[in-house]
Amino acid sequence: MKRRAAGRALVLALLPPALLSGCAHPAAALSAPSRSGRLLLRVGPADAPPLRSVAAGFEYQGNAHAGRLALDGPLGARLAEARWGDTGVVLTDASGDRRYDSLSALAAELLGEPLPLQALGDWLLGQPWPEAPAEPTAVGFLQAGWQVDTHALADQGLLLATRDTPAPALLLRIVLDR
Repeated sequence: MKRRAAGRALVLALLPPALLSGCAHPAAALSAPSRSGRLLLRVGPADAPPLRSVAAGFEYQGNAHAGRLALDGPLGARLAEARWGDTGVVLTDASGDRRYDSLSALAAELLGEPLPLQALGDWLLGQPWPEAPAEPTAVGFLQAGWQVDTHALADQGLLLATRDTPAPALLLRIVLDR
């Protein structure tokens, strides 16, 4: 019996830390159904060429407190994956692993613009994030300075979120897989 326990301890000690990092997140958040599709983030006013834009396939699983967001390029290659939980956010990309204190800090550094990634899970369900005030509109709701249009989410899997101020304007367009 002691021999088996010692063997298990040795195997656990030799496992790479990267394999164990997934265990740091609550199982309930990561066992939530994943949502996937395509997203486009456009920076700049709607009536002019974009200052920059990012298009990617994505897979989202979890909630504002613990989860995973993976971004894939047009040919399916993994561009980056963010995992978050109680101990912060870890982004894995071609440069390796980087740590952030919050999803907001990650978005600000990577995109150069604040994007409410902590609200994304709720927005993908067509509802406001419960941790910030929201105001209903004819097509969705206003939250955290964003107009979130959910009117085509159920039928077409389309979510549009726009922010006009402060400049530059931002458009987040998400089309969910069916």
